[in-house]
Amino acid sequence: MARLSDNLISYPVQLKQEILSVLVRYPIWELFRDKSLIITGGTGFFGKWLLYTLAQANETQNLNLKVHVLSRNPERFISEHPYLGSQKGWVFFPGDIQTFSFPSGVRYDWCIHGAASASAKLNAEAPLQMFNEVFLGTRRCLEESEKANIKRFLFLSSGAVYGKQPENIVHVDESFLGGPNVLSLGSAYAEGKRAAEFLVSQIGRQTGIETIIGRAFAFVGPFLPLDTHFAIGNFILSCLKNETIHIRGDGTPLRSYLYASDLSGWLLTLMAFGKDQNAYNVGSEKEHSIRDLADCVSKVAKTHLNRTIDVIVSGKPQSDKPREIYCPSTQKIKKEFNVKEEITLSEAIEKTFNWHLKNY
Repeated sequence: MARLSDNLISYPVQLKQEILSVLVRYPIWELFRDKSLIITGGTGFFGKWLLYTLAQANETQNLNLKVHVLSRNPERFISEHPYLGSQKGWVFFPGDIQTFSFPSGVRYDWCIHGAASASAKLNAEAPLQMFNEVFLGTRRCLEESEKANIKRFLFLSSGAVYGKQPENIVHVDESFLGGPNVLSLGSAYAEGKRAAEFLVSQIGRQTGIETIIGRAFAFVGPFLPLDTHFAIGNFILSCLKNETIHIRGDGTPLRSYLYASDLSGWLLTLMAFGKDQNAYNVGSEKEHSIRDLADCVSKVAKTHLNRTIDVIVSGKPQSDKPREIYCPSTQKIKKEFNVKEEITLSEAIEKTFNWHLKNY
């Protein structure tokens, strides 16, 4: 296990300002007081935002919140994020998601399970490995949660569980009964999440653990990897490298992007208030075409870099091909918990661009 000694370590300025706003907008923090929380996937994009938000809440509101975080390499993580490593009662411990054990003798109140490689390369080249990581990793986490007497379990799933979104449904809701194509090699991640949701629901019923599912769509913000399969990250990276933005397709697919501070507030609201045996979409309802997204990134880049980044679309629209859509309806989570999309897409891109501009 790894921890730094308690000392005053600076908090990234941009994050601090944004997360302080989250603490004001979401009146949930008393439910975290004196809680013991374990998080898997805490060192990824989602996890970093969750941890920085919880750390700021813990510090400013004296919550006495204990957090344990599973990590493949905890020493490296806290060397990169010393503020998190300095938190009193926070422990980062090593392990593989399929074989790890919770620290012995520790009992936890809540668990957030988000560990899984969102890797398009792994999904395409080693689909069974991808499926097992998602499915068996979730089973392992549920087994350990039962031993630790976990009371509430938040599973971070994906909008991919709905499969291909019909062209006539721009915003898919939680009642949609579609699913991934099980015969497709590219469905391993989606099918793994779908099967893991079944496990979460059934084991929750059998053990009495309250289980909540957050189906995550697309996001943007600091810590988003720029060099993976996320289109918005690739576009930002092209701008930082002063390269033309290339869209390999026809630019017509629809996507929506929720900013990371909203993501963090929504997920922690689900941890605190989400209803047992319920799934909630998490994402933005404000859809944009990939071409419009690229143009928006280019516009932001021009403002900050004082140069024009061209956008080239390689493909041409095909009238006989259904438009690709990946956008959620979030009416359920909004109506039940009064959460909102606080950051517009252009603001989100600007905040993300500024972050990477300083760190690129």
